Amino acid sequence: MKGLREQRPSPAMVVSIVALIFAVAGTSVASVATISALSKKEKKQTRKIAKNEVNKAAPGLSVLSATTSGNSDQLGGLSLRGLSQWVLVNSAGAVIDSSGGVTATDLAIGRYRVSFPSSVASCGLNANAGTASPASDATPFSDRFVMLGRSTTGANDVQVKVADETGTASNNPFFLTVQC
Repeated sequence: MKGLREQRPSPAMVVSIVALIFAVAGTSVASVATISALSKKEKKQTRKIAKNEVNKAAPGLSVLSATTSGNSDQLGGLSLRGLSQWVLVNSAGAVIDSSGGVTATDLAIGRYRVSFPSSVASCGLNANAGTASPASDATPFSDRFVMLGRSTTGANDVQVKVADETGTASNNPFFLTVQC
């Protein structure tokens, strides 16, 4: 029986190892060559094109002249308050606390309509059932499920259904957030 030391790699193995070395070395050499091959003029043009694309996508976006975070609560001069809205509703459909201007209506057992001051038609919705406590970090999760849907009554409205583990609608407080 031959030992492992006496065995030599097959010609196919030698060729594949050499090819692997060239492939790895070739891509790293090519990337360095591409970067260093750009002249100062080409680099300047590339930066200008990138800047123009950013300005098209987000006009006025710049941190070059920022000296403080005085307007960090704004995006493009607009308040961030409208980008995130929330409401805490009790089991009777009354608003306990909110980001402002939010109303709720009890439609039926476990069914509510929540109306926000602005359109939420293209926003993300998230909700959980819990206790009607204004301290959101103290609101424990419950064994209830919250189902959300777009309302047919308007772009500012969200339909909410709270149900138990069997899917039966039940009056329960819930916390709803909207991210636009």
